[in-house]
Amino acid sequence: MLRYGVFAVIAGGLVLAFTFGSRQSFGMYLEPISSDLGWSVAVVSLALAIQSIFWGLGQPFFGWIADRFGTGRTLVIGSAIYASGLFYASRMQTPEDAYLSLGLLVGLGAAGCGMPIVMTAVVRAFPKERHPLVMALTATGVSLGQFFVTPSARPIIEAFGWRGGLLCLMGLIGLVVLLAAVLRSRPVSRSRALEAEQSLREALTEARGHSGYLLLTAGFFVCGFHVQFIVTHLPNFISQSGLPADVGGWAIAVIGICNLIGTIAVGFLGSRFRKKYLLSGVYAVRALMFAIYAFSPVTTTTTLIFAAGLGLAWLSTVPLTSAIIGQIFGTRYFGTLFGIVFLGHQAGAFLGASLGGYLFDLTGGYETIWLINIGLGVFAAIIHLPIADKPIVRPLAQPA
Repeated sequence: MLRYGVFAVIAGGLVLAFTFGSRQSFGMYLEPISSDLGWSVAVVSLALAIQSIFWGLGQPFFGWIADRFGTGRTLVIGSAIYASGLFYASRMQTPEDAYLSLGLLVGLGAAGCGMPIVMTAVVRAFPKERHPLVMALTATGVSLGQFFVTPSARPIIEAFGWRGGLLCLMGLIGLVVLLAAVLRSRPVSRSRALEAEQSLREALTEARGHSGYLLLTAGFFVCGFHVQFIVTHLPNFISQSGLPADVGGWAIAVIGICNLIGTIAVGFLGSRFRKKYLLSGVYAVRALMFAIYAFSPVTTTTTLIFAAGLGLAWLSTVPLTSAIIGQIFGTRYFGTLFGIVFLGHQAGAFLGASLGGYLFDLTGGYETIWLINIGLGVFAAIIHLPIADKPIVRPLAQPA
């Protein structure tokens, strides 16, 4: 079991590196695609927003597939859909093509090989007390993807054009199929076997009636709003401020590498302190970093300092949120329950990307959306405080 768990963390981290690294480089494609095809920023922003919402809508369904048939098969299906979307996007000519390729197909593909799917394999390979740490270690794959994939987007686009760049990303997603072989197993612990008598409908009813589950979903909405706004619009904001275009890529990379530090830190802290209080602190740090950057001169130095501070609180929400879900409800339907919370994340991502583009076209700048990000960060910091995070005690079926 331990050997499988180690391989699951490594393979899961690489899956997240490839899928999130490619997806978080899409902001680097916003300006080249818009300029080449004569589209407004809002068109590409809307395509990425559609991607976010279909990622969210598909997540509970793919979570159910992972719960029922295993992580490996789910990853193969998801990566195939993701790659087909990138191939279609490399040939797009109209906004409708963008909405179908970068939007619908890439979104559904990301749902099939995203974080809830990977975490489903990881949590079942380790006892509950290790969940915050192993989830954090797995989530560091996101940082590695941001650090290595996102900065490479600009030189690849300059060398091969944005169409060639999307084909390169398609090849990267193809590697997920190989990693799916490592994550094919579904080890069933004794505690999970005893949970198995609960039906999916009962689990959903139980979660829907739990105020903490609803608050976690609302908090993850804010997380998605923040993350998608940054990866979609920060490179364009930096360019509009008069800085070289490659500063945007390096800012996303710095966020990724500092996220590595922040995520591992909360993994250790989550095993020692109340995870809901740590979550409140993470969102408070985000609000503070947005406020400082929004009211400071935009230079390369201030941008990289902002990226470093934001990176510490970037996706450290993920191991904490997912660990609280497992802590409260157990792991029997973890993929489905986390998938629904992730739907809240992607609803926020949809709004973060689309509203950012709309307000930019309307006002010619990003001042209003920065204020919205600050307010949402404060809101999320507050709502996690009252979460009832004790495990639900339910009658267990006796093993045969």
